[in-house]
Amino acid sequence: MSRTSGGSRHNARIRTSLPAQIAPIDVDGGGSHLHRQRAICVGLSRSGARVLTSRPVSPGTEVRIELTLARGQRVSLAGRVAWSKVTTAPSALCSLPQALEESSLGLEFSEPTSARAMVAIADFLSRERLRRRQRIERIVPQLRPGIHRHA
Repeated sequence: MSRTSGGSRHNARIRTSLPAQIAPIDVDGGGSHLHRQRAICVGLSRSGARVLTSRPVSPGTEVRIELTLARGQRVSLAGRVAWSKVTTAPSALCSLPQALEESSLGLEFSEPTSARAMVAIADFLSRERLRRRQRIERIVPQLRPGIHRHA
């Protein structure tokens, strides 16, 4: 569960821009590959993700998402769409500069999730947090020109 009963998150989500594919889980045997769509994961935590898609997916829908993490590592996770919203904005999914309808959704990963996938996500999140902390540490001294560190 990614939220407490009060609505706050258990796991902090970090901003990302990861290629993904998302499809409804085929519970009827009717070929969910027909509904597979490209997506972009724009926020990721250990318990869920925020995803941009070109077509809306209804809340409550069980889906499978395949994420491509750093270094081309792919992980596949099952989840449930917690919320879905359609907006008109310049699309991150299309190279056209025009405004297009775009759907964003909140995905809550299902239990149980494969140990390999969870380790890969935890490693990715740890590396991203460290990389961002190091970048901030390089930038902060530049923002404070009057403060010099002496070794």
